[in-house]
Amino acid sequence: MMKFKYLIIFLLTYYNACIPFVDKNPCDLLSTSNQEIFITKLLLNDSGSHCGVSIRQNKGQAPRKFLGHLSNANPSSLIWEDGRVKTWGWGFFGMLGYGNTKNVGDGAPTNLSIKESNFLALPEPVLQISSGGSHTCALLSSGNVRCWGAGADGQLGYNNTNNIGDGIGLSLESISNVPIGEKVTQISMGFDFSCALLVTGAVRCWGSGQNGRLGYNDTQNVGNGVGPSILSRGNIPLGGTATQISAGGSHACALMSNRAIRCWGSGSSGQLGYNSVDNVGDGLGLSIIASGDIVLGGQAIQVSSGNASTCAILSTGSLRCWGDNSDGNLGYNNTIGVGDSIATSIINVGDVPIGSLVQEISLGSAHSCALLKEGNVRCWGDNSSGQLGYNNNQIVGGDAPAPSILAAGDIQLGGKAVQISASRVHTCALLESGGVRCFGQGTTGRLGYNSTANIADGQGTNKTILQAGDLVLE
Repeated sequence: MMKFKYLIIFLLTYYNACIPFVDKNPCDLLSTSNQEIFITKLLLNDSGSHCGVSIRQNKGQAPRKFLGHLSNANPSSLIWEDGRVKTWGWGFFGMLGYGNTKNVGDGAPTNLSIKESNFLALPEPVLQISSGGSHTCALLSSGNVRCWGAGADGQLGYNNTNNIGDGIGLSLESISNVPIGEKVTQISMGFDFSCALLVTGAVRCWGSGQNGRLGYNDTQNVGNGVGPSILSRGNIPLGGTATQISAGGSHACALMSNRAIRCWGSGSSGQLGYNSVDNVGDGLGLSIIASGDIVLGGQAIQVSSGNASTCAILSTGSLRCWGDNSDGNLGYNNTIGVGDSIATSIINVGDVPIGSLVQEISLGSAHSCALLKEGNVRCWGDNSSGQLGYNNNQIVGGDAPAPSILAAGDIQLGGKAVQISASRVHTCALLESGGVRCFGQGTTGRLGYNSTANIADGQGTNKTILQAGDLVLE
């Protein structure tokens, strides 16, 4: 049972909203077709205190795995039930962690497949893995964090700008834990910065400070050896304790213990949700505390940040999104931004018309995907590479004649999903069977099928999701 404990802790530290729409105390026992779980401390009970122990009983026969958080990432990653990890896709800067800059899964003669690649050389089981634009971090079972890839902005947190894992600098075997100062329960990588949720409910961020994306009321980089260290910066002044964090392209958001959301960083597209395009936390505009809670119109149970947009699942199972909407990625059947003015406030726009209760939301660069309560998946927004999974390259949820989310319907995955993870221009789904299927842009091998061809874009001889089938992992 120990190997399953690792999985479920990871599942509920980042994706803290398993079946969030149940009409029960979230500390109560929840059931799905294959598992029974108690919600861990990231969900709050009605009194506002943290929930207790996590327990998992596996009813099915399929081995359990869990996808890494991708957001603005180029690579993909997967955690096995015993805490081992494999990564694939773009290897530049060493962000795959294999001690070189080679791609994995692109079919090139000198590059490895996922099956041929080793598990990452990390010293203990991994609870969560998260990738940014060119770096990756892993949360270990001890509550410590290790990071690798590009370090130019201090996003690795080691008080220098060195790359790690590229075959020139240090390797995964030789690095130490990121000096965060406290144990960590969740991590989230932005494009060029990193954030960690501590066991105390405090948040610390490091890397590029541009636009105030670190939240410290200035634009200093943290962790690069020139600016302050993570330890010296301390906690972000949030004005309360957080239960989940999500970093995007140049902004980040926290789900607070009162089930409200607070965001900071670049507000250029309204992605912070404060009916403004002003930055928050850069020392010029308002601080996070002064900005306060976003007016959502309900209590939130999960937040997900994309490149310049944000979505939140409410306790009712409904979904609300705000920020950039250039490709219909907010899902409101138009391309009008939300959250950048009072006229287009989150509360005025209301729920995304998705047609079902939402169990999990994941945002990529300009597209969004939702795991519905039935295990079905629906995606919307930019579809230039087939990342929505509908075997065409037509956007969904934008201006007419683009279809609505309802009209597009469920993606044909070949089985029910238990997790969805949207990335920069591709998407991966973990199925109830234990299989993993990825679709969208195939360059650099990010889909993992030993090819660079797109999947589900409907072009030429490119495959559908069903034709591609499960990834060969080991």
